[in-house]
Amino acid sequence: MGVSQMRGFTLEFHLPHYALRRDDCQLYDSRRIRKHRLFRLSGQDAIYEVQLSLIVYGVDDFFWTACFCEDAYFRASNPISGYLQDEVDGPSSGLRMSRFPIWDPRYYFLSILVIRMSQITMEWAVSMEVITGYLDEHDDLFLEDDPSLKKTKESTWILGSLRRLRNVLARVITTLASFDANNSVYFDLETEGALYDRFRECFDQLRQFTAELTTIRMVLEQQIEILEKMSDVLVNASSLAESITASRQGDNIRLLTYISIIYLPVTLATSIFGMNQVSSENAWWKYWLCLVCLTGGTITVAVGLQMIIPRWGKGQEKHG
Repeated sequence: MGVSQMRGFTLEFHLPHYALRRDDCQLYDSRRIRKHRLFRLSGQDAIYEVQLSLIVYGVDDFFWTACFCEDAYFRASNPISGYLQDEVDGPSSGLRMSRFPIWDPRYYFLSILVIRMSQITMEWAVSMEVITGYLDEHDDLFLEDDPSLKKTKESTWILGSLRRLRNVLARVITTLASFDANNSVYFDLETEGALYDRFRECFDQLRQFTAELTTIRMVLEQQIEILEKMSDVLVNASSLAESITASRQGDNIRLLTYISIIYLPVTLATSIFGMNQVSSENAWWKYWLCLVCLTGGTITVAVGLQMIIPRWGKGQEKHG
Protein backbone atom coordinates (compact mmCIF):
# COMPACT_ATOMS: atom_id res chain seq x y z
CA MET A 1 0.00 0.00 0.00
CA GLY A 2 1.51 3.31 -1.00
CA VAL A 3 1.62 6.50 -3.03
CA SER A 4 4.07 7.42 -5.79
CA GLN A 5 4.39 10.73 -7.69
CA MET A 6 7.11 9.88 -10.21
CA ARG A 7 5.90 10.85 -13.73
CA GLY A 8 2.39 11.45 -12.57
CA PHE A 9 1.00 9.56 -9.62
CA THR A 10 0.24 6.01 -8.51
CA LEU A 11 -2.04 4.96 -5.67
CA GLU A 12 -2.14 1.29 -4.82
CA PHE A 13 -3.04 -1.22 -2.13
CA HIS A 14 -2.60 -4.99 -1.87
CA LEU A 15 -4.55 -6.58 0.98
CA PRO A 16 -4.15 -10.31 1.70
CA HIS A 17 -6.59 -12.13 3.94
CA TYR A 18 -8.27 -15.49 4.47
CA ALA A 19 -11.88 -16.39 3.76
CA LEU A 20 -13.53 -19.21 5.71
CA ARG A 21 -15.85 -21.28 3.53
CA ARG A 22 -17.46 -24.70 3.43
CA ASP A 23 -15.30 -26.93 1.26
CA ASP A 24 -18.18 -28.90 -0.24
CA CYS A 25 -17.25 -28.16 -3.84
CA GLN A 26 -13.49 -28.71 -3.47
CA LEU A 27 -12.73 -25.28 -4.93
CA TYR A 28 -9.15 -24.54 -5.95
CA ASP A 29 -7.21 -21.88 -7.82
CA SER A 30 -6.60 -23.04 -11.40
CA ARG A 31 -3.69 -20.55 -11.62
CA ARG A 32 -1.99 -22.36 -8.72
CA ILE A 33 -1.18 -19.01 -7.11
CA ARG A 34 -3.44 -19.17 -4.07
CA LYS A 35 -3.92 -22.13 -1.78
CA HIS A 36 -6.62 -23.33 0.54
CA ARG A 37 -6.26 -25.35 3.70
CA LEU A 38 -8.79 -27.28 5.74
CA PHE A 39 -9.27 -25.58 9.08
CA ARG A 40 -9.36 -28.97 10.79
CA LEU A 41 -8.63 -32.49 9.58
CA SER A 42 -12.09 -33.91 10.31
CA GLY A 43 -14.28 -31.26 8.76
CA GLN A 44 -15.31 -29.36 5.67
CA ASP A 45 -14.46 -25.80 6.73
CA ALA A 46 -11.56 -24.45 4.68
CA ILE A 47 -9.59 -21.21 4.77
CA TYR A 48 -8.83 -19.75 1.34
CA GLU A 49 -5.99 -17.39 0.53
CA VAL A 50 -7.40 -14.19 -0.99
CA GLN A 51 -5.84 -10.92 -2.09
CA LEU A 52 -7.42 -7.63 -3.15
CA SER A 53 -5.37 -5.19 -5.22
CA LEU A 54 -6.17 -1.74 -6.59
CA ILE A 55 -3.91 0.51 -8.66
CA VAL A 56 -4.93 4.05 -9.59
CA TYR A 57 -2.43 5.79 -11.87
CA GLY A 58 -2.47 8.87 -14.08
CA VAL A 59 -0.84 12.17 -14.91
CA ASP A 60 -3.21 14.47 -12.98
CA ASP A 61 -6.69 14.63 -11.43
CA PHE A 62 -8.34 14.58 -14.87
CA PHE A 63 -6.53 11.74 -16.68
CA TRP A 64 -6.22 8.57 -14.63
CA THR A 65 -7.07 4.87 -14.74
CA ALA A 66 -8.01 2.37 -12.03
CA CYS A 67 -7.26 -1.36 -12.17
CA PHE A 68 -8.72 -3.71 -9.59
CA CYS A 69 -7.93 -7.42 -9.06
CA GLU A 70 -9.70 -9.80 -6.70
CA ASP A 71 -9.35 -13.53 -6.15
CA ALA A 72 -12.74 -15.13 -6.75
CA TYR A 73 -11.81 -18.80 -7.18
CA PHE A 74 -13.40 -19.70 -3.84
CA ARG A 75 -16.80 -18.43 -4.95
CA ALA A 76 -19.44 -20.49 -6.68
CA SER A 77 -19.81 -17.90 -9.46
CA ASN A 78 -17.81 -14.98 -10.82
CA PRO A 79 -19.45 -11.61 -9.98
CA ILE A 80 -18.13 -9.75 -13.05
CA SER A 81 -21.08 -10.64 -15.27
CA GLY A 82 -23.45 -9.40 -12.56
CA TYR A 83 -21.58 -6.09 -12.29
CA LEU A 84 -21.80 -5.55 -16.05
CA GLN A 85 -25.47 -6.49 -16.19
CA ASP A 86 -26.43 -4.21 -13.30
CA GLU A 87 -24.14 -1.40 -14.54
CA VAL A 88 -22.40 -1.02 -11.20
CA ASP A 89 -18.80 -0.30 -10.28
CA GLY A 90 -16.88 -3.56 -9.81
CA PRO A 91 -14.07 -2.34 -7.53
CA SER A 92 -16.67 -0.99 -5.10
CA SER A 93 -18.24 -4.47 -4.96
CA GLY A 94 -21.29 -3.16 -6.77
CA LEU A 95 -22.13 -0.51 -4.17
CA ARG A 96 -21.79 2.40 -6.60
CA MET A 97 -23.57 2.94 -9.91
CA SER A 98 -21.34 3.29 -12.95
CA ARG A 99 -23.30 6.29 -14.21
CA PHE A 100 -22.40 8.22 -11.05
CA PRO A 101 -18.59 7.95 -11.05
CA ILE A 102 -16.13 9.53 -8.63
CA TRP A 103 -13.99 11.96 -10.59
CA ASP A 104 -11.24 12.60 -8.07
CA PRO A 105 -8.63 9.76 -8.11
CA ARG A 106 -7.67 10.13 -4.46
CA TYR A 107 -11.25 10.00 -3.27
CA TYR A 108 -11.96 7.05 -5.54
CA PHE A 109 -8.92 5.24 -4.12
CA LEU A 110 -9.94 5.91 -0.52
CA SER A 111 -13.58 5.00 -1.08
CA ILE A 112 -12.64 1.63 -2.63
CA LEU A 113 -10.15 1.02 0.18
CA VAL A 114 -12.84 1.71 2.80
CA ILE A 115 -15.38 -0.56 1.07
CA ARG A 116 -12.92 -3.40 0.71
CA MET A 117 -11.60 -3.01 4.26
CA SER A 118 -15.19 -3.29 5.47
CA GLN A 119 -15.44 -6.55 3.52
CA ILE A 120 -12.15 -7.86 4.92
CA THR A 121 -13.04 -6.89 8.49
CA MET A 122 -16.36 -8.70 8.16
CA GLU A 123 -14.58 -11.80 6.82
CA TRP A 124 -12.21 -11.79 9.79
CA ALA A 125 -15.04 -11.25 12.28
CA VAL A 126 -17.11 -14.13 10.87
CA SER A 127 -14.08 -16.42 10.76
CA MET A 128 -13.19 -15.70 14.38
CA GLU A 129 -16.79 -16.21 15.49
CA VAL A 130 -16.88 -19.64 13.82
CA ILE A 131 -13.44 -20.60 15.14
CA THR A 132 -14.17 -19.47 18.70
CA GLY A 133 -17.50 -21.30 18.71
CA TYR A 134 -15.88 -24.50 17.51
CA LEU A 135 -13.08 -24.36 20.09
CA ASP A 136 -15.56 -23.65 22.90
CA GLU A 137 -17.63 -26.70 21.93
CA HIS A 138 -14.59 -28.96 21.57
CA ASP A 139 -12.58 -28.23 24.70
CA ASP A 140 -11.43 -31.88 24.86
CA LEU A 141 -9.02 -31.59 21.93
CA PHE A 142 -6.11 -32.54 24.19
CA LEU A 143 -6.61 -35.82 26.01
CA GLU A 144 -4.06 -38.00 27.72
CA ASP A 145 -6.08 -41.12 26.93
CA ASP A 146 -5.70 -40.84 23.15
CA PRO A 147 -3.75 -43.91 21.94
CA SER A 148 -4.38 -43.18 18.25
CA LEU A 149 -3.37 -39.50 18.71
CA LYS A 150 -6.40 -38.50 16.63
CA LYS A 151 -7.39 -35.55 18.80
CA THR A 152 -3.77 -34.54 19.27
CA LYS A 153 -3.23 -34.40 15.50
CA GLU A 154 -6.49 -32.49 15.11
CA SER A 155 -5.49 -29.87 17.67
CA THR A 156 -2.00 -29.54 16.21
CA TRP A 157 -3.50 -28.95 12.77
CA ILE A 158 -5.91 -26.31 14.15
CA LEU A 159 -3.04 -24.59 15.96
CA GLY A 160 -1.14 -24.36 12.67
CA SER A 161 -4.20 -22.87 10.95
CA LEU A 162 -4.61 -20.26 13.69
CA ARG A 163 -0.96 -19.25 13.39
CA ARG A 164 -1.36 -18.75 9.65
CA LEU A 165 -4.38 -16.54 10.25
CA ARG A 166 -2.51 -14.55 12.89
CA ASN A 167 0.46 -13.88 10.60
CA VAL A 168 -1.70 -12.63 7.73
CA LEU A 169 -3.84 -10.50 10.05
CA ALA A 170 -0.72 -8.92 11.54
CA ARG A 171 0.45 -7.99 8.03
CA VAL A 172 -2.87 -6.28 7.24
CA ILE A 173 -2.85 -4.30 10.49
CA THR A 174 0.76 -3.24 9.96
CA THR A 175 -0.01 -2.17 6.39
CA LEU A 176 -2.96 -0.01 7.46
CA ALA A 177 -1.00 1.61 10.29
CA SER A 178 1.92 2.34 7.96
CA PHE A 179 -0.39 3.85 5.33
CA ASP A 180 -2.01 6.12 7.91
CA ALA A 181 1.32 7.23 9.33
CA ASN A 182 3.35 7.68 6.13
CA ASN A 183 0.93 8.45 3.29
CA SER A 184 -1.82 10.58 4.83
CA VAL A 185 0.23 13.65 3.92
CA TYR A 186 -0.65 13.13 0.25
CA PHE A 187 -4.35 13.67 0.97
CA ASP A 188 -4.05 17.14 2.55
CA LEU A 189 -6.12 16.24 5.60
CA GLU A 190 -5.54 19.68 7.15
CA THR A 191 -7.13 21.49 4.21
CA GLU A 192 -10.67 22.83 4.43
CA GLY A 193 -13.31 21.84 1.89
CA ALA A 194 -15.98 19.26 1.09
CA LEU A 195 -13.56 16.94 -0.72
CA TYR A 196 -11.08 16.97 2.15
CA ASP A 197 -13.89 16.33 4.61
CA ARG A 198 -14.53 13.11 2.70
CA PHE A 199 -10.83 12.28 2.88
CA ARG A 200 -10.89 12.70 6.65
CA GLU A 201 -14.05 10.62 6.90
CA CYS A 202 -12.37 7.80 4.95
CA PHE A 203 -9.30 7.89 7.20
CA ASP A 204 -11.49 7.80 10.29
CA GLN A 205 -13.23 4.70 8.94
CA LEU A 206 -9.89 3.07 8.14
CA ARG A 207 -8.72 3.71 11.70
CA GLN A 208 -11.91 2.16 13.01
CA PHE A 209 -11.33 -0.94 10.88
CA THR A 210 -7.74 -1.09 12.14
CA ALA A 211 -9.00 -1.02 15.73
CA GLU A 212 -11.53 -3.78 15.01
CA LEU A 213 -8.87 -5.95 13.37
CA THR A 214 -6.56 -5.35 16.34
CA THR A 215 -9.31 -6.61 18.66
CA ILE A 216 -9.81 -9.68 16.47
CA ARG A 217 -6.07 -10.27 16.58
CA MET A 218 -6.14 -10.16 20.39
CA VAL A 219 -8.89 -12.81 20.44
CA LEU A 220 -6.90 -14.91 17.98
CA GLU A 221 -3.78 -14.60 20.13
CA GLN A 222 -5.79 -15.73 23.17
CA GLN A 223 -7.05 -18.82 21.34
CA ILE A 224 -3.52 -19.68 20.23
CA GLU A 225 -2.21 -19.19 23.77
CA ILE A 226 -4.91 -21.48 25.19
CA LEU A 227 -4.10 -24.23 22.69
CA GLU A 228 -0.36 -23.87 23.30
CA LYS A 229 -0.85 -24.14 27.08
CA MET A 230 -3.04 -27.21 26.63
CA SER A 231 -0.37 -28.70 24.39
CA ASP A 232 2.30 -28.04 27.04
CA VAL A 233 0.12 -29.70 29.69
CA LEU A 234 -0.29 -32.72 27.44
CA VAL A 235 3.45 -32.94 26.85
CA ASN A 236 4.15 -32.73 30.59
CA ALA A 237 1.50 -35.38 31.29
CA SER A 238 2.99 -37.64 28.63
CA SER A 239 6.48 -37.17 30.09
CA LEU A 240 5.16 -37.97 33.57
CA ALA A 241 3.41 -41.08 32.28
CA GLU A 242 6.61 -42.22 30.55
CA SER A 243 8.58 -41.58 33.75
CA ILE A 244 6.09 -43.63 35.79
CA THR A 245 6.27 -46.45 33.25
CA ALA A 246 10.08 -46.39 33.33
CA SER A 247 10.04 -46.50 37.15
CA ARG A 248 7.72 -49.49 37.10
CA GLN A 249 9.96 -51.24 34.61
CA GLY A 250 12.95 -50.50 36.85
CA ASP A 251 11.12 -52.00 39.83
CA ASN A 252 10.31 -55.10 37.80
CA ILE A 253 13.94 -55.46 36.72
CA ARG A 254 15.07 -55.05 40.33
CA LEU A 255 12.62 -57.76 41.43
CA LEU A 256 13.93 -60.10 38.75
CA THR A 257 17.48 -59.40 39.94
CA TYR A 258 16.56 -60.33 43.52
CA ILE A 259 14.91 -63.52 42.31
CA SER A 260 18.03 -64.38 40.29
CA ILE A 261 20.29 -63.79 43.32
CA ILE A 262 18.23 -66.29 45.33
CA TYR A 263 17.59 -68.74 42.51
CA LEU A 264 21.13 -69.10 41.13
CA PRO A 265 22.74 -70.51 44.35
CA VAL A 266 19.93 -73.05 44.68
CA THR A 267 20.39 -74.12 41.08
CA LEU A 268 24.18 -74.32 41.42
CA ALA A 269 24.09 -76.32 44.67
CA THR A 270 21.47 -78.70 43.32
CA SER A 271 23.49 -79.19 40.14
CA ILE A 272 26.68 -79.96 42.10
CA PHE A 273 25.06 -82.54 44.34
CA GLY A 274 23.14 -83.99 41.43
CA MET A 275 26.25 -84.81 39.37
CA ASN A 276 27.11 -88.47 38.79
CA GLN A 277 30.63 -88.01 40.16
CA VAL A 278 29.26 -86.99 43.55
CA SER A 279 28.43 -89.83 45.89
CA SER A 280 24.75 -90.15 46.71
CA GLU A 281 25.68 -91.02 50.31
CA ASN A 282 26.53 -87.38 51.15
CA ALA A 283 24.60 -86.09 54.11
CA TRP A 284 21.88 -83.46 53.59
CA TRP A 285 23.67 -81.10 55.93
CA LYS A 286 26.48 -80.76 53.38
CA TYR A 287 23.95 -79.75 50.73
CA TRP A 288 22.37 -77.15 52.99
CA LEU A 289 25.79 -75.85 54.07
CA CYS A 290 26.85 -75.45 50.45
CA LEU A 291 23.55 -73.74 49.62
CA VAL A 292 23.89 -71.27 52.52
CA CYS A 293 27.51 -70.47 51.63
CA LEU A 294 26.73 -69.91 47.93
CA THR A 295 23.70 -67.75 48.73
CA GLY A 296 25.63 -65.67 51.27
CA GLY A 297 28.51 -65.22 48.86
CA THR A 298 26.19 -64.15 46.00
CA ILE A 299 24.37 -61.62 48.18
CA THR A 300 27.69 -60.27 49.51
CA VAL A 301 29.06 -59.79 46.00
CA ALA A 302 25.84 -58.12 44.79
CA VAL A 303 25.70 -55.70 47.73
CA GLY A 304 29.42 -55.02 47.53
CA LEU A 305 29.23 -54.12 43.83
CA GLN A 306 26.40 -51.66 44.51
CA MET A 307 28.60 -49.89 47.05
CA ILE A 308 31.96 -50.12 45.27
CA ILE A 309 30.94 -49.07 41.74
CA PRO A 310 29.45 -45.65 42.72
CA ARG A 311 32.49 -44.84 44.87
CA TRP A 312 34.80 -45.84 42.05
CA GLY A 313 32.91 -43.59 39.64
CA LYS A 314 33.17 -40.61 42.01
CA GLY A 315 36.88 -41.23 42.38
CA GLN A 316 37.34 -41.21 38.61
CA GLU A 317 35.46 -37.90 38.36
CA LYS A 318 37.73 -36.31 41.00
CA HIS A 319 40.89 -37.48 39.20
CA GLY A 320 39.45 -36.30 35.89
